[in-house]
Amino acid sequence: MPLNRPEPSASLSRPQAPALDTFAVTLDEAAAKTLEQCRADSTVLLDTMTLAVDTLKESLQKSRSQLAGSFALAREKAAENVSETAERLQTELDAQRFWLLKKVQPQFDQQMKSWAPDKKPVLGLLEKMAESARAAATALPDQQDPPETSLESAGQILLGRLNRHLRDLSGLGEPPESSPRSRACQALPSTESLQRNPLVTEHVELAADLEAKASDIWSSLRFHFQVANEELDLLRAEPAGDTPPDIDAILHEAEQLALGVLEAAADQLSAQAQPLKDFWGGLCDRLQQHGTGFCQSLCDALADQRGDKPGPWLEIRKTIRQQGDELRRRILGNQGGEGPMSLRSLSKTMLGSLQGAIQTEAGQQEKLLRLTDLPSAVEILKRTETFPHLYRRMFTLGPLKNREFMVARDENLKTLDNLYKRWEDGKACCLAVIGPEGSGKTSLANCFASEYGARGNLLRFEIKQRLRSEQEVVDLFRQWFAIEAPTDSLDALVQQLLARPRGMLMVEGGHNLALRVVGGGRAAEVFFYLVLATRRHFLWLITFRKIPWTRMDYQFGISRFFTHQIPTLLADQQEIRQALMLRQRISGYPLAFLGEPAAGGDNPAAEDEKNRQELFFRELFAASGGNLEAALYYWLLCLDYDPGQKRFAACHLGKIEFSFLRSLERDQLFALAEVLGHGGLTAGEHSEIFHCDLLHSRLRLDFLSSLGLLLAAANGGDQEPIAYRLNPVYYAPVTSTLESMHILY
Repeated sequence: MPLNRPEPSASLSRPQAPALDTFAVTLDEAAAKTLEQCRADSTVLLDTMTLAVDTLKESLQKSRSQLAGSFALAREKAAENVSETAERLQTELDAQRFWLLKKVQPQFDQQMKSWAPDKKPVLGLLEKMAESARAAATALPDQQDPPETSLESAGQILLGRLNRHLRDLSGLGEPPESSPRSRACQALPSTESLQRNPLVTEHVELAADLEAKASDIWSSLRFHFQVANEELDLLRAEPAGDTPPDIDAILHEAEQLALGVLEAAADQLSAQAQPLKDFWGGLCDRLQQHGTGFCQSLCDALADQRGDKPGPWLEIRKTIRQQGDELRRRILGNQGGEGPMSLRSLSKTMLGSLQGAIQTEAGQQEKLLRLTDLPSAVEILKRTETFPHLYRRMFTLGPLKNREFMVARDENLKTLDNLYKRWEDGKACCLAVIGPEGSGKTSLANCFASEYGARGNLLRFEIKQRLRSEQEVVDLFRQWFAIEAPTDSLDALVQQLLARPRGMLMVEGGHNLALRVVGGGRAAEVFFYLVLATRRHFLWLITFRKIPWTRMDYQFGISRFFTHQIPTLLADQQEIRQALMLRQRISGYPLAFLGEPAAGGDNPAAEDEKNRQELFFRELFAASGGNLEAALYYWLLCLDYDPGQKRFAACHLGKIEFSFLRSLERDQLFALAEVLGHGGLTAGEHSEIFHCDLLHSRLRLDFLSSLGLLLAAANGGDQEPIAYRLNPVYYAPVTSTLESMHILY
């Protein structure tokens, strides 16, 4: 006899089609209401952004108008008193710079926070839409669906077993039984998935791009105003010769610098803000598309209740294929193809790529440059005379005066801030800034002086000559601190130093504290004794060249005398890129990287430019070794300027061949090692170290100088006036060669 099955109760029966239709209508109404709220919110954000940009443009135009009037008046008054006219203009420039950077910029930055990604404006709109759909789903039954005996039910059972089997294999465990309401809620996106929504990602990228470009605008304003001030200094300085300065030309140059950057900033701001404004303007329509998607997800989750979906066997086949595709992607990786990729086709592709790489490596000969063929720094500067004046100045600044072009130094700046706070609290503070010449030691010291110099007594000194004895150190300290009374002992000198007001001491040239001869470290021991005894009273900042620091630390353990250390070599090609491209962006001139195009990609032009730029900075970092001065040298070496189009092009650097360094004579290699180890040598010091006559020392050092490896400069006050130091351009290859030959440790 057949079993009598009771009819399912109304509370347990599946929702019928009319009920689902009613639910869909309710869902559409809720979505429409939420979309109206989202539309209002996005309109407010767009209006806020438009107002902020327009207000900033008005401020820039106001500043430009005031400066234009000041320069017009200066031309009329210049004949009366040139120096006074220049001083008034400089005062006006400083006032405008202060107003823009201290008043206008903070106001704009504050307004930017209202649409900043950390406020999650787009994510908030998407969450509102998801929440409205979730609220509408609460009207659905919350009980488990009753079983059925139809073919569809059998297929669903088989599909459920398959899913359980797959979940057991993956370790996910048994899924909970679901009701219509829970299935509908599960079909809605979670907060984590909304955070990965394309709208959220696009907003984050656009906002970050605008923030970076706005920062470049402020940096450009500071730099142009600074250069304009320096131009006006020429009118206040005493004439170098009989020829008086060209007043009209200098005033015109300063005016073009100040007014030009303000006009360009307004234009750039409009162009840079437009992508984000377009995003907010079109957000409502795109939100509506996402709202439709939410509703469709809910209806799809319940469509099998109404018989709208295909049969269960087709669903099983689709699920199996999806699981197989997912497995293939995990094992083989996503190859970007339209359909599944077989192992045969994958291996063929991999073999073809390998053969292409081998043929490319064998067919392309990298451009080799001999060391002696490279132009000198003077020749590079002469070559840049065809560049625009401002651009040339931007890349030949020398040590930076403030943090304007500081990049990849966030941790270093935090260290400076912590150091100052420790010293204010009366704790021992002593900082060593370590790096080869040209790596940014003086720039970091200048940054410290500009940030903290006005907060206390700051004294700046330099050890210009090699210190050899205790008396030389004592005499140097007496000179620095204007101590006239004789000192009988080091302790008496310490007491006189502690009687001075508390302050900050910046000392450059720490490499001149020792010489590699018998007794050559006495001066270093005396110097660091004085530092150790006063480092609670004075905040010490001392710069060292890298190899001398390493050697003195090995010999005397000088690192124990310092509470903080900062290395200045840039760590990777990304930091080199940031340092150079910041200057490039502030200049306002377009730049193209030249080289062979790369094949493939969705956007060939963009991919080519990206790959060329990547190759350029990879080769630049390999040649410079992270030394910024060397990187600037190679940068200017590769640049070409087109005055007609007013744009720059950077050619392919290629591989620079330094292997010939190994063919130098042994005494020349050891001379290079000692110059590196001391931060510089005179011929007399070389003679003492190697126990040879002075002529022999001069011959060796002059030969290395003729190769461009060493730079010779007068060293005032020393009996041997010429001091030789390593050319910063060749720090990386010389150091790596000597280390690989076990000459330098």
